[in-house]
Amino acid sequence: MKISDLKPNLTDPAEAALYRSMVGPDGWCINFDKPTRSCKIHAERPRFCRVEPEMFKALYGIEEKDMDKEARGFCQDQIRSVYGGRSKELKTFQRVVRNLKKSS
Repeated sequence: MKISDLKPNLTDPAEAALYRSMVGPDGWCINFDKPTRSCKIHAERPRFCRVEPEMFKALYGIEEKDMDKEARGFCQDQIRSVYGGRSKELKTFQRVVRNLKKSS
């Protein structure tokens, strides 16, 4: 899922403007470095970029008990949209998630 697909509930006009300014013409965050698959501002990223229970609740209405499931869904959607539904990347992600579930 691209950043433009997420619709956070941003009530502060300045924060909403910052969010909109970070969405590039291609729908991706302008701070996402595609070749390295990393965030260029990770240490200083705004609160709406943080994957934490209180952020998911405040911005998307997702309860803490549902956060892992929703985050996995976001990741799978993103991998699928970039690499395809039968990609090595998606299969690797799904295998890692299965192994994590088994070990917990």
